[in-house]
Amino acid sequence: MMGATEAPEPTPGSLRAWELLRETANRRALGWRRLAEAFYLPNREWVEALLAGQVEKDLVHSVAWLDSDRELFDEPLASLRHFCEAQTGLQVAAVQEALEVEHARLFIGPAQDLPTQPYESVWLDSDSQSGLHLFGGASTMAVEAVYAQYGLVRAASHHDLADHIATEQEFLCYLCEREAEAWSNGDSKSAKELRAAEQEFLVAHLGKFGPQFCAAVIQAAPDGAYAAFAAYLLALLTTESGTPYVKVVASIWPQAGR
Repeated sequence: MMGATEAPEPTPGSLRAWELLRETANRRALGWRRLAEAFYLPNREWVEALLAGQVEKDLVHSVAWLDSDRELFDEPLASLRHFCEAQTGLQVAAVQEALEVEHARLFIGPAQDLPTQPYESVWLDSDSQSGLHLFGGASTMAVEAVYAQYGLVRAASHHDLADHIATEQEFLCYLCEREAEAWSNGDSKSAKELRAAEQEFLVAHLGKFGPQFCAAVIQAAPDGAYAAFAAYLLALLTTESGTPYVKVVASIWPQAGR
């Protein structure tokens, strides 16, 4: 009986490519994590990181792997920096309170008067008879089904719907982290499948309503921190959905393909 064929040892070029792809997946995970935090109710730790410049630093780091597309993030990052500079001399608690008020105005409501709803279902689902937008509609259930495919269940401390824009970004962070782990383990098959899953989720969910949501936030609060985060997210959706991932990595680090 013939023995099982052993997988060939990876070449130095493959190992280098996997390391670069792992690094890039980790950078992308960081970006999605910081954006998710930005659209949840702000807590003190996050506000401290924002005012200290750490949030901006992480967002810069997360897109440093891009080539010319990095220019898309210059204006949102400059706006975020301007916001933080304008808070100089204020107590963290005061900044947090102001952000909480703005967060409530933009994302909590009164719901019927809210043009910046952070839920996919409100943007994409409507009642067939009344035409009214729906909370917890078909889109919410579809997102929950995707999460369940990866063994994810709602934590007891999480009281929001599955299709909240921050939760969807957290899921993309999770996929990117798993992709990075797969590259680290030399499991290129799983890594590529996870990258495909990220793309599919963007196309089927976040990418469907994210651009309209971002535009609504920028219009409703053009000079605040949330406008900066919305503009950054809009740029990220542009680069994530419009640029072949591995091709871009190879163009930046051509040695990865050797």
